[in-house]
Amino acid sequence: MHKKSVGRTLLDVLEKYIPAITFAVMFACFVIQIICRYFLHAPQNWTNETISICFVWTIMLGSCLAHRDGEHVVFSLVYDECGPKGRHVLDLISNGLCAVLFGYFLIPTFRYLLAQTKKNTPILHVSYAIVYAPFAVLILVATIRQIIRFVQIVRQMRAERLAGPAGESAGGGEKK
Repeated sequence: MHKKSVGRTLLDVLEKYIPAITFAVMFACFVIQIICRYFLHAPQNWTNETISICFVWTIMLGSCLAHRDGEHVVFSLVYDECGPKGRHVLDLISNGLCAVLFGYFLIPTFRYLLAQTKKNTPILHVSYAIVYAPFAVLILVATIRQIIRFVQIVRQMRAERLAGPAGESAGGGEKK
């Protein structure tokens, strides 16, 4: 139980608090940029770079939260017309395909980040590995979530198959 709460806290920090902070910093830099450019007539380049970095962090880590809460964009036209078995099959296909694709991009993503460690942004001199690190987090978290969801669906399908049709026990059904 303790490990689960630590893991959930870590995910909350990654998916809620860091994006909230980076969004606040992004907004503050935007306001500073407007004041410096239009009122003080002294534009600041560092604000553009900070806004860009914060945008990447906000979007990538915030996407993890949207996926966790099921608030990401889905196309449910066909899905809504299927019965429970059809929905399970579509869930298995989509979660399996996403897990494979995200998993496929894990190693190249980490290789790219390692290659970017020596390259820095032009103004703030922040390593591009740090700038794009949230993308690796998104890929890793999404892969794990897709695998977990795939296993949950398989278990649910197995339990439903063992339970038999609605209203019947696993041993057969009621005799009239």
